[in-house]
Amino acid sequence: MPLQNGVSLGSLPRELFDAVMSNIEDRADFSSLSRTCKAIRSLTIQLVFENVTMLWANNVRQRYDVRDSQMIANLRKQNSRVTETEPGCECPRLDLLLRSILENPKLGNYVQKINLQCFGWDRARFGRKPNLPPPPDTDEYQALVLAAMRRTGISKSRLKEHFELGLKTNEIDIAIDFLIVLCPNIESLTLSVDIVARNPVLRLLLEDYAWSPDTSECILRLQHLKDIQFGTGTHRGECGNTLDTLVRTEPGRDLLLQLHSCFNILSLPELKEAQLSLPLLIGVWEREAYRLPVEAKPSSTMQVLRLHQCAIEPSFLQSLLNLTPFITHLEYEFELYSYIKMQAQDLAPALSCIKRSLKHLKITLDMWSTGDQFMGQYLEFNEEYEYIEGHCSLRELVALETVTIPSCILLGWTNSKSPDLVDVLPENLVSICLTDDFGWCDSYEKEEEEMLPILRKFVAGNSWTRTSPRLEGVNIKAHEWKAVDETVALFKDSGLACEVTVFSGRD
Repeated sequence: MPLQNGVSLGSLPRELFDAVMSNIEDRADFSSLSRTCKAIRSLTIQLVFENVTMLWANNVRQRYDVRDSQMIANLRKQNSRVTETEPGCECPRLDLLLRSILENPKLGNYVQKINLQCFGWDRARFGRKPNLPPPPDTDEYQALVLAAMRRTGISKSRLKEHFELGLKTNEIDIAIDFLIVLCPNIESLTLSVDIVARNPVLRLLLEDYAWSPDTSECILRLQHLKDIQFGTGTHRGECGNTLDTLVRTEPGRDLLLQLHSCFNILSLPELKEAQLSLPLLIGVWEREAYRLPVEAKPSSTMQVLRLHQCAIEPSFLQSLLNLTPFITHLEYEFELYSYIKMQAQDLAPALSCIKRSLKHLKITLDMWSTGDQFMGQYLEFNEEYEYIEGHCSLRELVALETVTIPSCILLGWTNSKSPDLVDVLPENLVSICLTDDFGWCDSYEKEEEEMLPILRKFVAGNSWTRTSPRLEGVNIKAHEWKAVDETVALFKDSGLACEVTVFSGRD
């Protein structure tokens, strides 16, 4: 048999291997084979624990809206073995994984990726996850727990009582938090919106993550973390509408992990990418309470930052970007409430913090108005009110190559105050997408008849070549756009590609 077609004994399934061994008469020295099998077993264990993924969906009979149904469908498409939980049933056996690591702490060192997602719960049960079976009621198991708490520094931290009480009953939130603590080599951490909800201990953990042992008694060693996704949905960039609804009510604000709790971990030495689909609901009266922590240090490794469904004002975004001065990819989704204005002119100074590194920018604007109950009152969308104040010029972003941005942010709310398009675009821009869809309840966009004069002036005499000579194309996304062919031809005659997308709902 040719060598390339051969099969080693060590690669055979256990059943076949046993069958081969039972038919070998001369059982001479198999020590080298034993060493090979031991290495295979060791590698197998390492691979099994490398990726911890637990996805489960509630199966309570209820009416889902279209968006909920789509999220659950995406979840099942990603993982056909996702666990369905009937009322009162157990979730995936996180407790057994935790027990294995407690019995053999080295197993925790193998874990490089943790992905925990839970979806399908109705709003009344938001963040109320399934129950785990009770832990073994033995002295041996309690000794393992106490030893792990001492080893990780939990027993000397402000988290001690939380863990002691939670681990006695296998409270799932504490089990999740303890798993994170016991796995110091995690490179990727994904926690869905239901996982981070109603979990106050997680907030305390994250606020301590980047502290050194010299400043914190709790030694949390996530020094290898490269990618975090908090509040994420069934696929990248998607959140559950439980988040959409709940964070807009005063009682719901304390149920979620707040964005400011994550600032310390942005300073971790190897972190490259962060998606934080978390609220930061702060009013003028609360800003003093949510200042950046003094312990936070600028990151030299962070490259991708996605801030989805956040109510971060541009002025606060500036403080955050000061911590991540080497960002190359930024997605910023601003939640605009009916009673506040977005200060678009403050967005340019914020982006200037990363003007020499930022290559790809996506800005999304969401409007909440009709039917949105916040602070005890219903608020209506007023078409006469200017919700965007000023405009955001991208001119100083010298490295920017691609951008997606609402025209009402780039050019202002009304045409009477709009600058010329050539005056707000950077010199190295390759493509731009102008879009103004930002409404679940109501929406506003610059009308076609308002935008066409701006676009005609932009291409007239090829004026764009003097300010953005590398520009290759312009995309337009709108609810209504009748002159599609005329617009495409307008740009084509100027040497630019153009695509007009007319859509309904959010893209």
